[in-house]
Amino acid sequence: MGRLAGFPTSFGNKRAGVITKVGPNPYVAGGFTVEAREIDIHAIDYVDAESGSATYFAEAYVVTDDATKPVAVSNVKVKVYLSSTGAEAGSIDLSGVVFRIFGIGL
Repeated sequence: MGRLAGFPTSFGNKRAGVITKVGPNPYVAGGFTVEAREIDIHAIDYVDAESGSATYFAEAYVVTDDATKPVAVSNVKVKVYLSSTGAEAGSIDLSGVVFRIFGIGL
């Protein structure tokens, strides 16, 4: 895992962080977890993820009981999909793939 130069940074009352993270081995359906502390923030309001591979693309999402409530969370999931089909990746080795995760929070 690595932090990008210049991050974390602050604007207003929010902090933003960007990290790179190596994929898991094996990848488990439903995604891998990214903790707010990994991004150097306390709670995540917004998150985005991208894959450094043409074979896969990533989608970050907040796991919450009620997505209608604007509540910052302590962790998020990153789901990985096959670019060729759009299907979620199965139990495969993603340790050769680097993901970039961007988070905004407190």
